[in-house]
Amino acid sequence: MTPSTSAPAPRPVWGRVVIGCAVLGGLLIVGGAVAFILGMYWLTSPGRQYATSALASPQSHGVIRVNDLAADPGARALLTAFVKRVQEAGQGPGQPQLPAWIRNLQAHQARQGVSQWLPREATVSLEPDDEGVPRIVLAANLRGFVRPIRLALTQATKSDRKARITRHGDHEILNVSGDVAVCFLDGTLVVSYHPKAMAPALDRLAAGSLPSPADARTLPGPWDATGWLGPDAGAGLLIHLLEPGAEEDEESSQPQVDPVLETLREVRFGIDVESAEDGRVVAEMAFANATDAADTQPWLADRVARLRERMEASGLSSTVTDSLDGDRIRYEVRLNGLATALDRVMQAREHPRRRRSEP
Repeated sequence: MTPSTSAPAPRPVWGRVVIGCAVLGGLLIVGGAVAFILGMYWLTSPGRQYATSALASPQSHGVIRVNDLAADPGARALLTAFVKRVQEAGQGPGQPQLPAWIRNLQAHQARQGVSQWLPREATVSLEPDDEGVPRIVLAANLRGFVRPIRLALTQATKSDRKARITRHGDHEILNVSGDVAVCFLDGTLVVSYHPKAMAPALDRLAAGSLPSPADARTLPGPWDATGWLGPDAGAGLLIHLLEPGAEEDEESSQPQVDPVLETLREVRFGIDVESAEDGRVVAEMAFANATDAADTQPWLADRVARLRERMEASGLSSTVTDSLDGDRIRYEVRLNGLATALDRVMQAREHPRRRRSEP
């Protein structure tokens, strides 16, 4: 005779409730973790971005390209020195100094904080308006926080009675003030200082025509920043840099161009920060012909010598090598004392504040 098996005792009601609560709690935890991950991705991910080099048009008067400074060892070293100097200035005179390991930790954290706001790449183009006057248009690929920045700026624009919002295709253009317009082309920030320059710039960026015709005019090499300027913009830069006291035209508010630069056709340059103290700048100027270049070389040599004297007063030493090749004059400048010069500039700004605070 086979013994009969007894049926399992029913699970208590409270046990089923506990299991159900545990399963529900686990689902809530998993759901919360997924929501947190998605929220952080939305917050930090820039989204789709476009190559900023496509910003320049064939009619551009000049282009400046800035590469990923946070990924460059020299730029990072200079940035570290800058952040450290700012922190030291913030402690103020007479305050106790923190231990070295704490200061190093602060510098590291601050450097990472600043680095995340540096764009991966950026391009500035001088686009002509209806009258041929060059207007600045900028495109930058930020590292993150693009969506919250766009949301905050859009809300601020809507609340400003003087600002207005227009559309170009699927994108909103924020006309924030005067001739300044801002647009987020997905994850690419675009800023225009002339309203009519924005729409064509957005079309060029969206089309992504690479390589850009403007890229062929830049100096070859791995630069932190590089670019070229046409005759008017190039002459204006040289006047501002080499003759800072030059009188300005009352009507145009532009520096008067020295007659020796009237045959200038183009200026190309490259900047490389090699370390916190050292940097390299190469500039090449093209003239109408070899004779004009040879006639201009003494004028440039004299102005560059004066510029070196002004830089040495701030602790920035330099060695300059120039060469003449046909219609082009090339300058290679080695800089030393970048962080030192930065420190002196900050000291000069701190001293007036200290004198005002002293009884």
